[in-house]
Amino acid sequence: QSSCPHLSPDLRLPQTDIGWFDAVGFADRYSVWLRQNAAEALPKEGGELGFVRLPTEVEWEFAARGGIKVSESEFTEQVFPMPDGGMVGYVWFAGTTSSNNQVQKIGLLKANPLGLHDMLGNVDEMTFELFRLNRLDRLHGQAGGFVVRGGNFTTAEPDVRTAYRHEVPFYHGNEQRRIKTTGFRLAVVAPGITSRERLRAIEDDWAMLGTAGPEVTE
Repeated sequence: QSSCPHLSPDLRLPQTDIGWFDAVGFADRYSVWLRQNAAEALPKEGGELGFVRLPTEVEWEFAARGGIKVSESEFTEQVFPMPDGGMVGYVWFAGTTSSNNQVQKIGLLKANPLGLHDMLGNVDEMTFELFRLNRLDRLHGQAGGFVVRGGNFTTAEPDVRTAYRHEVPFYHGNEQRRIKTTGFRLAVVAPGITSRERLRAIEDDWAMLGTAGPEVTE
């Protein structure tokens, strides 16, 4: 068992040149380590201990847009609010005014409203789901490779947006596809359905959606 490396500025570069299966394997190993050494840091649901995994596309986009820290109108914009200096202060994109087409150390630019750095730009980020075309919220039947989001240090500034997504095949030739512009971040999660009671509670919440409104008094 190897020891943890010492802190170094070089270790602030995002890990790239890895494949989707590498990322999933790392999440598995990290989950096991956390359960063995830091179980108190993991969420619980119905007594079931949580774990880490690649985020879903919905989770990733919710975080990239600013989540509950932005207004409804800001949430639907192409990028999260960038009040101080515009995109150049928050995103590493292509060109000499930003990344100079090179990967950059994490945390040098301002964070998004949720306090997350480099959600857009610097390196693309893998998500858990398979790629499917969608149109008017209707998914195409064929599922393909994996999805990466956010753009990277070679993405032109006008193309950077929270809705940016594209498909990457799992393999290149006979080997796992690894890309120097793509990395990942993990989500800390808990199981969803841990008992029949939990399932009934969720079903009751679903039934209430759209039925309860504010009381109107005169």
